[in-house]
Amino acid sequence: MARSELIRPLPELLRVHAERRGDKLAYADDHREVRYAELERRTARLAGHLAGLGVPRGARVVILLGNRVENVESYLTAIRAAAVGVPVNPRSSDAELAHILRDSGATVVITDLAHWAQVRTALAGREDVVVLLVGTSEIPPGPGPVPRVYEELATADAPEPPRDDLGLDDVAWMLYTSGTTGLPKGVLSTQRSCLWSVSACYVPLLGLSQDDHVLWPLPLFHSFAHVVCVHGVIATGASVRIVDGLAADDVPVSLPRDFREALLDQGSEALAAAGAAAGEAAPGIDVRPELRTGTAAEWLVRESSSTDLIVLGSRGLGGFSGLLVGSVAVALAHHGHCPVVVVRGRTEESGPVVVGVDNSANSDDAIGFAFEAASSRGVPLVAVHTWNDLVLEQAWPVMRMELDFDGIAEAEARALEGRLAAWREKYPHVEVSAQTYRARPADRLLEAAKTAQLLVVGSRGRGGFAGLCLGSTSQALIQHSPCPVAVIRTGDEGTKESSASA
Repeated sequence: MARSELIRPLPELLRVHAERRGDKLAYADDHREVRYAELERRTARLAGHLAGLGVPRGARVVILLGNRVENVESYLTAIRAAAVGVPVNPRSSDAELAHILRDSGATVVITDLAHWAQVRTALAGREDVVVLLVGTSEIPPGPGPVPRVYEELATADAPEPPRDDLGLDDVAWMLYTSGTTGLPKGVLSTQRSCLWSVSACYVPLLGLSQDDHVLWPLPLFHSFAHVVCVHGVIATGASVRIVDGLAADDVPVSLPRDFREALLDQGSEALAAAGAAAGEAAPGIDVRPELRTGTAAEWLVRESSSTDLIVLGSRGLGGFSGLLVGSVAVALAHHGHCPVVVVRGRTEESGPVVVGVDNSANSDDAIGFAFEAASSRGVPLVAVHTWNDLVLEQAWPVMRMELDFDGIAEAEARALEGRLAAWREKYPHVEVSAQTYRARPADRLLEAAKTAQLLVVGSRGRGGFAGLCLGSTSQALIQHSPCPVAVIRTGDEGTKESSASA
């Protein structure tokens, strides 16, 4: 049954806990802790100082911090200043951060010394932005807006009281997407929308209450933490131990020993099952199981720099298949330094190998990988190249009827044959079918993959397959291909053809 009484503005909920259980632990990390009464006072001062500095209602407050108590305080500060909190991934690249600061219209940034140089660069020419610097008592010299010491504002009386009047249905948060299909996009939400999940799900179903002590290792900028660790905890009056770090290596120090040992035992059992399955499938292969702690994607990306080939499942539930989920496959396809094969759908032994060719030098590695795969498997190779007239229509809409599309198609076909010529000579025994289409690349490749045993694409290029590993086309192939997909990186450590026969 939903707990509708919990759907109240966060400042109001916080004041109730401060009055009734002010000495109760609210949040703690490796460096400090804050109890409910102190949390209410600190966030009131910070919000009052923002108002005194001229930060208006509805201002965007970017929170660029790792997992620490000040991150939660910053959430509450934004809401108590009647502003819009914008939590940001502390591992954002320079380009991502610059985009979010610009796109959100941020006028306040709360960050720490570890990110100050990055923030200062992104705010070049923005002297009007208010910056609060966490974890230091000194202001580092340099250009850009002069930051204020966060702790000084949190402990000094403010010139104005906190506004504390943001309505439940007023915009309270702007959370950014990861940007897998383009630039990150800001998604607006309200206190009511977040507290509804708390009152209808996390409290009645999970039993979250003031008696709970919550261990929180998940990144605080994420929407799940935003709802549960901030709204859920403030609504119920629970206590939280925040673990600093976004990787699993940071977590075990705070886990009970028996729980950590159980996780390691489970991992060992999964590896044993995987090793047995590999041994049955290929008795002559040397299988060496290795158990690692940490984030799967980060560990595999690091290993890919010294590996010929990485093969992983697209996703799975239970057993060892559950260890590698969709996000890991996507991360490896984006950032791996060697060929990555994502096994999904059926594995057809009689079908051809299909390769996407964009007629640029960047596609040579993918073509070489595909030829070696077809040769080692003793199957034909289908080389697919697409082109379309979208750019031509946009550039010369009046001339569209006068364009010689037949001539364009012939030129594209000749270019494809030219790209394949050297590989045909190297692999004369491989039967090759060169196919050119006036179509979208993802559509044609997915169609060709229906009868293929392997689909091979380059990571980037120009023309039809430009940026396959960096945008929506690669996402479509990895997520929807009916057969395994090999993504071949270009420009890293090089591609070894021998890995294609694995």
